[in-house]
Amino acid sequence: RDFNRVNLPSSVSTIEGCAEACQDLGNFRAQVGFTFSGSQCYCHYNDGNSPSGNSEYGLSWRNSHPVVGPVFKGSDPYSRDWVCYSNNRFMLVKGYTSKGDGKCVDSAGQPYNSVEINSISTTQYCAATCRTLGNLRSHAGFNYDGSTCSCLYIDGRGPYGNDESGLTLTGNNGTGFVVNADESAVGSECYSHNDYEPFDEYDFVGRGWCRDAHNRDFNRVNLPSSVSTLEGCAEACQNLGNFRAQVGFTFSGSQCYCHYNDGNSPSGNSEYGLSWRNSHPVVGPVFKGSDPYSRDWVCYSNNRFMLVKGYTSKGDGKCVDSAGQPYNSVEINSISTTQYCAATCRTLGNLRSHAGFNYDG
Repeated sequence: RDFNRVNLPSSVSTIEGCAEACQDLGNFRAQVGFTFSGSQCYCHYNDGNSPSGNSEYGLSWRNSHPVVGPVFKGSDPYSRDWVCYSNNRFMLVKGYTSKGDGKCVDSAGQPYNSVEINSISTTQYCAATCRTLGNLRSHAGFNYDGSTCSCLYIDGRGPYGNDESGLTLTGNNGTGFVVNADESAVGSECYSHNDYEPFDEYDFVGRGWCRDAHNRDFNRVNLPSSVSTLEGCAEACQNLGNFRAQVGFTFSGSQCYCHYNDGNSPSGNSEYGLSWRNSHPVVGPVFKGSDPYSRDWVCYSNNRFMLVKGYTSKGDGKCVDSAGQPYNSVEINSISTTQYCAATCRTLGNLRSHAGFNYDG
């Protein structure tokens, strides 16, 4: 079967030029090889991959069947025009994306703290070893130099949770996604972790815009273009009001959209302050990203989103008034969910004087 491919322009007209151009594309370890004739150069990628990483965005042609490397043969031993070359650095590393030779760094060029494990014989064994460690949401990737496997964690986190216990190399400030490899670290190779989840409050859903189960866009608040990083978008959305009614966010390099459940906004149970509203009622939670091949857009769901009819979340803690004073209450025990607490309160009398509720689980 034919591999997925990127078709290079006809200006790539020599076999040497084809090899160089394919090598310069991204995610090189997932590239299985190239095919060349006098005026056509095709760079082939493993199923589920492209120059942009673990997605197929940017491919010129895709096989309808999953085609997994390595290259086994050329299609026609008698062909006069076409030749096939395999990438001898192709490597299938489940759960990770190659970022090239060198040590992994973040968007500011900072290296990561790590758990160092010696006497690791292969890249695949390094990857498998890192995935046996704890707190994989904070595991950004790994470096491997042929013997030492460095399982990377973001600043302030480690395999045991939200501290650096269990790390063997500390003092680095790397945080967020691996974006590149520092090529000055000769002899090492860098892989980013596909399941890295940098946020406590949000989970990655998919590429493209956040959509509901009926493929509809959510109401949203558009944040200014100064919010220009994924981490900044998550923090800014989290700092908006009525967080439990926020279903998630969509982000590209210069646009951050915080999505709200129908009938809600940062101000509470109204749609005042929204930047855009769908003409149809769109109710969470987030179901999917709109385009699995999108190179630019990503969708994260709010894992604290909760639909509580008739109430607005004011955050963690006990409710207080404008003077910081707590309220009198009717206390009801053995309530299993927030929604059940809300429904129970609404069965009581004199709801005009009922200011809200506290719930401790």
